[in-house]
This record gives sequence, C-alpha cells and structure tokens, in this order.
Amino acid sequence: MKRSKRRLALVVGLFLVLFLGLVLYLVFFQLVKAPDLRANALNMRNWVDETHFGRGRFYDRNGQELVGREKGEDGTYYRYANHPNMYSHIIGYHSAQYGKTGLEKALNQELLNLSGDNPIAALRGSVLNEGTGNDAVLTIDNDLQYCAYSAMEGHKGAAIAMDVKTGEILAMVSLPSFNVNDVDERWNELVEDEGDVLFPRATLGRYTPGSVIKPITALALLSQGVDLQYEDKGETTVDGKRYTNAGEAAYGDIGLKEALMHSSNVYFIDKTKNMDPSVLRQAMESVGFNQELPFLLPTAISTADYKEGMDVNLKVSNSFGQGDVLVTPLQMAVAYAAFANGGKVLEPHIVQHFLTPAGEEVKRAKPTVVHQISPSYAAILREDLVATGETIGLDEALGQRAGRKTGTAETANNSTNAWTIGFAPADDPKVVVCVVMEDDGRSGAEAAMPVVAEILSQALAAQE
Repeated sequence: MKRSKRRLALVVGLFLVLFLGLVLYLVFFQLVKAPDLRANALNMRNWVDETHFGRGRFYDRNGQELVGREKGEDGTYYRYANHPNMYSHIIGYHSAQYGKTGLEKALNQELLNLSGDNPIAALRGSVLNEGTGNDAVLTIDNDLQYCAYSAMEGHKGAAIAMDVKTGEILAMVSLPSFNVNDVDERWNELVEDEGDVLFPRATLGRYTPGSVIKPITALALLSQGVDLQYEDKGETTVDGKRYTNAGEAAYGDIGLKEALMHSSNVYFIDKTKNMDPSVLRQAMESVGFNQELPFLLPTAISTADYKEGMDVNLKVSNSFGQGDVLVTPLQMAVAYAAFANGGKVLEPHIVQHFLTPAGEEVKRAKPTVVHQISPSYAAILREDLVATGETIGLDEALGQRAGRKTGTAETANNSTNAWTIGFAPADDPKVVVCVVMEDDGRSGAEAAMPVVAEILSQALAAQE
C-alpha cells in the first residue's frame, strides 16, 4: 500500500514538473520570442492576404523609386522592381512561393507597418482597410549604383562605395546578379547556375586579400613601436621557406611608407616573423575582424586566425595577405574608411530613414562608431596610402590626389583575386571604394584600379 502511494506521488510529481515546464516554455515564447517570431519574414501569418496590402516601396537617397507598387482594378497590389538586376543582392526578391531575401526580408516588419502589442491583428485591420506600409529610403545613390554595376559587368566580384564619415553605403554591387522580377519562373535555373548568381559577394563573399591587408598589418607594427626601417633585398627565408617580392624586385633601404608604396612582401614578413601572434590578432580585431560586422543584411566574418604556437610561415603569410586570412569586401571598405577618417571604425548602414503612409520621416540612421583605432596611426597610414596612390595612376585618373592600395591574391585554382581600395580627396577624404574581381587572373592595378577610379570619380562629383 505504501509502495503504491509512493508510486502515485512520483507520477503526480513528474506530471507537475512536466506541466510546469510546458507553462514556462509557453511563457518564454509569449513574452520573449513572440516579437521576433511575429516579425520574421518566414512567418506565414505575415502573408495574410498581403496582395491587398500596400507593402512599402524602396527609394534611393535622391528619391528615385527602386521598387514600386500598383493597385489593380480588383483591389490587389502588384509589386515591381525598376532595376531588377542591379539591386538583386541588396533589396532582394519578394516571392509568395520562395519567400524573401535582402532588405525585403530584413525590413519586413517596417514594410508591412507591423506595430503595437498585436501586430498580426493590426495587419489584418490594415488589410481590411486597404492600408499601406512604410517606405524605405536607402543610402544608395542610384546613379552611382548604375556606374558601379556597369563598370563591373562581365566580371565576378563586388564593388562598394561608402561615405567614410557616416558609414552610409552609396553603392554596393555583387556580380553576377539575377532578375528579381522572374524568380518564380526561373527558380531552378537560378539555384543550379554555376556562377552562383544568388550569392551576395559584397557581404558574404570571403576572399584571400593579398596586399590590401598590409595596412592593417602595419597597425601591429605601429602599436609595437618597432623599427620601421628595413633593407629590402627582394627575398628572405623563414624556417627554411624562401619568400620574394613580386618579380623578385629589391627596394633597398625603405620605411613603412615605401613598403606600402612598392607593396614589399619581404618587409612585412621579416617585421612580423618574431612578433607575438596576439599583437597581430589585436590589430585585425581593432578594425572588425574575427567578429560579426553589424549590418542590416547578413555578413560573413572576416577571419585572421593568429594564435599562440601557430606555424611561423602561416603567420608571415597572413601578414601580406596570403595564408588563411579571409576577408569580405564590406569589411575591407570599413577598415580603409577608418584610415581615411582619423581612426573611427563605423557601422555600415544602408537605410537612411523610413516614410510612414502619412509621409512622416521616421527612424533616421545616425553614424555609429563600433571601434576606434589610434588617430595618430590612422593619420600615418592615410599619408602612406596617399603616397601609394601617386605611384600607379589613380591620382591621374581622378585629377586629384587620392589614397589607394592594390592587391593581387593568389587563389587555389592558380588564378588571382584582383583588389583595389581607394579613397579621396586626399586632404579630406569623403568616399572609399573597394573593388575585388574574383578569379580574374590579372593584377589589382591592371584589373580593379580603373573600376575604382571610375566609381570614385562619379561619387565625388555627386557630392560637389
């Protein structure tokens, strides 16, 4: 009898524990997770007869309509993209069959004007009243976006133009692209495309950087106060492995400025071979490496895995942009913007503000500093990069002094990623442009620099 009572008490206790767990689980979702779940673009409840709701439009910074809507005679809304290929990796697509990507997904809550304690009920009420959502005004300059897209057309890769003082993205292109207006009809073709047309290279592409990494390595040298002078003989050996400069060129007695101007590999190899990896890691992380870059669209993490006890040849290879260091174009634009603006590592943003259905401007973005590097180091690197810009034609192409660094990164398939990052004007930088041409086979100066010059020239003209 006592055993039966104990068993009954055990069963009742277990039932109470399970019941309490279920209650806590439901409370957690109701109080903690519910707002995120309601706003999630994958939540099918947010699709409640959306065809009768005026989903928000997209505009560029100058008021040009990028994505619009029309209302048919039957009361349903038709959504269209005015530049269906040019913004496929920024605004993305909005498909009843395959969901949403890009800003269509990230801004779903604002575009549907979901607000209040019960946003689904609010949405249903809006639908019944044939309501409209908030419009998004982007930081993008459509004319500059067209310039970047045209300059990159026919190449794989990415181009980004960013305001160095605010973090505003003025243009951002990933190629190859696709037409967002016919995603439903061509879905299988797009998914199977060998060029990975659905992949946003500017934000998720991770590339071997080559020499564009050297100014960040230089931060480590400056922070340690090492002797920056060096006799460049064109080659050096580390732990039995021989390294050379491009073309085995020797530059003689040089300092950091000349090392960047001539893009000396052996300079950075010999200066970092005895350096504690934690110092190099700290320099990389000071501009955002090894951590998630805050941005409205998904981004990959740029990595520089410097760690104690690492192989010395991997360490020195990383220092000049080979090894296993991998970067996104957006991260590199952010880093060089910090060199140009006096050391402020800014959060990049792509939405300027929203417009309510009543035309009221809300949620205007403000510059946000996420890291701060030494202003004195930033000033040194800006000066050195301006000196570098004078050596290979960027100044001549722009008609004014500018800063720049090129990179020619060797890839696993015996090709190259061709890089150039430039900023101007030299004395008061306003815009930074980063271009990478994936598996291009040419040098950064030959392939990417003319594109940077073209984009940078138009960006500066637009700000005059």
